[in-house]
Amino acid sequence: MKRLRASRLVGISVAVVIALLAATVVADVRSRSRIDTAGKFGYIARDGSIAIPPRFDLAAHFSEGMAAVRIGGKTGYIDTTGRMVIHAMWTEAGPFHEGLAPVSADGDFGFIDTDGVLAIAPRFARVGHFSGGIALVAQDGLYGYIDRQGDFVIPAQYEAARSFSEGLAPVLIGKKFGYINAEGAITIEPTFANAGDFSGGRAQVLSRGRWGFIDKTGAMVIEPKFADARPFADGLSPVQQGKRWGFADRLGNMAIAPTFSRVKFFTDGLAPAKTKPNALYGYIDRKGEWVIQPQFQNADSFYEDLACVRWP
Repeated sequence: MKRLRASRLVGISVAVVIALLAATVVADVRSRSRIDTAGKFGYIARDGSIAIPPRFDLAAHFSEGMAAVRIGGKTGYIDTTGRMVIHAMWTEAGPFHEGLAPVSADGDFGFIDTDGVLAIAPRFARVGHFSGGIALVAQDGLYGYIDRQGDFVIPAQYEAARSFSEGLAPVLIGKKFGYINAEGAITIEPTFANAGDFSGGRAQVLSRGRWGFIDKTGAMVIEPKFADARPFADGLSPVQQGKRWGFADRLGNMAIAPTFSRVKFFTDGLAPAKTKPNALYGYIDRKGEWVIQPQFQNADSFYEDLACVRWP
């Protein structure tokens, strides 16, 4: 599971509907507010204004109307108004998917429902998220998949694996990654050194030391040529060439030149980016131009019209 850490939380979604509007906005949150933002996490709106004031020690992106936040060493969930709707009582927690969210109290992970009630008791060393009614879990050092009742539907047998996406999951078989379906049958033979999630019918895979993209038949549709790559979102994939990051389109062509030290996913026409390792994050549009000026220590993509950010 992606645990609740600052490096991953302020770490794929729908079509571009307001990109043209967003491109006209240049925001500087710090000049708009006298709130003490130093070192805290909060949420901004798409115009860069503060939507939920920064008061959290850690925070995650919104999913299904709620976001995991940490206050005083414990984690709970807020709604999009910033109101705490699930009491902060967990040591770690993740986003909701299909009405269930992973949580941990004493090292083991289980799942709660949207009322905060345990639906699957904590007994797994690691967990992923639910997709298609099944979730990745680790038990006794191996990965398998459970249903919503917590019963194994694919036995724990893989040394490495990821959650399902678009009906397929990458798993390590022998020393190579391939993909299985929800019945556990191999649909794409294990031939890759590493493999990622499917998004828009494509998944990034590592072959011959470079990253490319395959379709659901396993055919290579973008030849391996990137130093690193992430799943597609809004029709663009964050990719690394040399030491710099940009965005590739679905044909593998560079849509935004690799001029950034770090970028994250596009959602609704905006993506977090920074120009240098020690620089601050801002948000760019699909032309690679700043829409929200760099001013955040950490920044996540927009989900449900809100983005989780941390002020320096």
